[in-house]
Amino acid sequence: MPKSPNTPKQIPNPKKLRGAAIDDIHHLAFDNSVQANLVTRSGTGKILIANRAACRLLGYSKKELLTKNRADIADITGASFKRMLKNRKAQGHSTAWVTMIKKDGRRIPCEVTSATFKGRDGNENGIFTITNMSQRILKQKNIDAIKEKIVAHNILLAQKRSAGEKLHYEMATRKKLHKEFKENFRLTFNASSDVLYDSNLLTDEVLINNAYEKDFGYKITKHMRLVVDWAGHIHPNDKDAVYKNYTRMLASKKTEWKCKYRFLKADGSVANVVSRAIVLRDDAGKAYRLIGYMKDLSKQKVLEEKLEMEIKLKEIQIKEAAVEAKETERSDIGKELHANQNYIEDSRVNTLRRFFLLSFTYNLTKTGLTNSNSGGGIRIMR
Repeated sequence: MPKSPNTPKQIPNPKKLRGAAIDDIHHLAFDNSVQANLVTRSGTGKILIANRAACRLLGYSKKELLTKNRADIADITGASFKRMLKNRKAQGHSTAWVTMIKKDGRRIPCEVTSATFKGRDGNENGIFTITNMSQRILKQKNIDAIKEKIVAHNILLAQKRSAGEKLHYEMATRKKLHKEFKENFRLTFNASSDVLYDSNLLTDEVLINNAYEKDFGYKITKHMRLVVDWAGHIHPNDKDAVYKNYTRMLASKKTEWKCKYRFLKADGSVANVVSRAIVLRDDAGKAYRLIGYMKDLSKQKVLEEKLEMEIKLKEIQIKEAAVEAKETERSDIGKELHANQNYIEDSRVNTLRRFFLLSFTYNLTKTGLTNSNSGGGIRIMR
C-alpha cells in the first residue's frame, strides 16, 4: 500500500541510535587493536569474532578464523590452558602462558588473558587477548646470554684476581719465611764456637762466621775470597801440601774433605787447625760449593790440658782428704781407748780403797780400839 504524502516520517529512537553508535565504536576498537583478540563460545570453543591482529598473529584470514575452533589455534591439552579456564570460571577472568598454533603449524609462546561475558543472545562467551611472547623471550634470552657472558667474564676476572692475590700472598709468605730462615741461619751460623764457612767455588766468594775473627784475629768483610782469606794465611811450610791436597780433592769426585795444618793468626802466632768440609757437585761432577768448618786444635789442646790438671788436682785433694780422714779416725779411736783405760784404772783404785777400809775397820773392831765409851778414839778420815 502506497504511503500517503501526508503520512509523517518515523523518527529513530535516540537510545537505539546511541547504542548502535557505541557498538560501532567498540567494534572499531576491537578490530583495530594492536593486541590479538578473539571471541569464542564458552561451551563449544567456536571462534565468533577475530580482529586483524589475531589474523596476523595466527596466519589466517578473518573468514578462515571464523570457521575454526579454539582447539585449532591453541594447545588446549596443556596444563596451563586448563588452569586458565578453571580460574576464569571461578573468578571471571584469568591469565596464563599458552602455546598458540599458527596456520603453518608453528607453535608460539603467548600470554593469554581471558574473561567471560554474556552476549546479546544470552549465551556466555569468552574473550581472549593474546600477546606474542616470542620476541620478548628471545630478547630475554639475549639479555640472559649477555648477563651470562658478563658473569663469566667477572668470574674469570675474579679468578685471575684471586690467582694474582694468591700468588702475591704466596710470594709474600715465601719472602717472609726466607727472611726468617736467613735470620735464623745467621744467628745459628754466628753462634758456633768453631769457624764455619760457605764458599762459592764459581765466584771465589766465601761467607765466614764471627768465630774467624775471634779465634784468628782477622777482620770479616763482605767480599772475602777463599784464596786470599784462607790459603793466604796457611803456614808457609804447610801451604804447598795443603793446597795440592785441596786441588786434588776438587778434581776428584769426592764429596768430603778433611785436612790438618798450621794456620797463621793475625798476631803472628801459629794455630794447629783441622778443616773439614762437604763438597757440592753438579750433574757433571764439577764442584761448585764448599761448606765446612775450621777447628783450632791448639785451643782444644789447652782446654784438654786444663781439664787434665783439674782432674789431677781433684785426685790429690781426694787422696789428702782420705789420709786426713784416716788420721782423724785414728785420733778419735786413741782418745776413746785412753778414756776407757782411765775408767778401768779408776775403778780398780776405788775397789782397792774400799777393800782397805773394810779390812782396817774390821781389825780395829777386833782389837777393841773402837770402844764407844772411851772419850777419845781414832776417827777414820775419809
